[in-house]
Amino acid sequence: MERRCIENSQFNLQEIIGDAPAIPAAVLMFFIDHFNLAMTSKKSCKAVQKILTIYFPRQYKMTCVLNAAGGLIIKLSDASSRVQFGTIFYFHAQFISTLVKVFKISSCTQLNLYDRFANNKTIIDALKDAGCEISNVAMCEQSYEKTNPETILNVFRNIPGVSIQKLNYRQVIPKPETRPFNFKNLDIRYGKWISIKHLTETFIDCQRLHLEESVLSNAEMKSFLKRWIEGSKMRFLCIEYSQFNLKQIIGENSFPKHFSATDLVGRVEIKNGAGISNTHRMTEGQCYIIKQKKRGPSAVVYQSDAKLFLSTEFKRLRY
Repeated sequence: MERRCIENSQFNLQEIIGDAPAIPAAVLMFFIDHFNLAMTSKKSCKAVQKILTIYFPRQYKMTCVLNAAGGLIIKLSDASSRVQFGTIFYFHAQFISTLVKVFKISSCTQLNLYDRFANNKTIIDALKDAGCEISNVAMCEQSYEKTNPETILNVFRNIPGVSIQKLNYRQVIPKPETRPFNFKNLDIRYGKWISIKHLTETFIDCQRLHLEESVLSNAEMKSFLKRWIEGSKMRFLCIEYSQFNLKQIIGENSFPKHFSATDLVGRVEIKNGAGISNTHRMTEGQCYIIKQKKRGPSAVVYQSDAKLFLSTEFKRLRY
């Protein structure tokens, strides 16, 4: 598909104000004509801002999707109204900057990226340069690309919530080459590249970590738990499609004596990564309580189906 630059395209900006209060036709045409000019003219930008001040609330939050064809779909919303528009054309950084400016967008609550990595990076840089904070980002890598996962995560470094939903890089990276991350939520669906060094160094202070397709061994998982006990900001961990044996990792006197690990049998209420509480009935060897040093939190480590969990939010139940 041939891509055309945004400067050469006309947007159906009437969609932007589709759910907003009624606007006179003359004012609507003035708004549409001046929006494209606003990307290059400060005077036109101020004119558009003046219209928005009259007919729209002063500040919006945004969700944004960059699809595989380079199309940009944006939804703007606040407490009282909802607006949206879309284009099949290739986006331009100046368009993002103008949109953020004229609508006084405070944050991008969700950014979904399905284009090639270079374009994904461009839109993130454009939002940051425009002063728009990104709260959550989700990414699917194109089938023809194979980007180093650490390179991707470095681009997302200052975004609290990160979800990598598709990744083509499958080789284990034994020695991380990036600084540790402090994501609030990190979700990696294709985790075969993750080594024990990532758990004990790179991701150790991510508050919530969800991994799939792990290739870590029992011995490596034991090393991670020992590192967590020494000190970590991680409060929830889920590793799916794992072949761990928790008894070999923690039970049967396999943990050193100076590391506290208590077998938990019975009913326990545990919060998952989304903060939702579920009640579990644990059998012997299925769940253990470990505790961090230096007055750190306690956590339950348990298995359910082919998943291994760690959670600091739990409560033992009597009955």
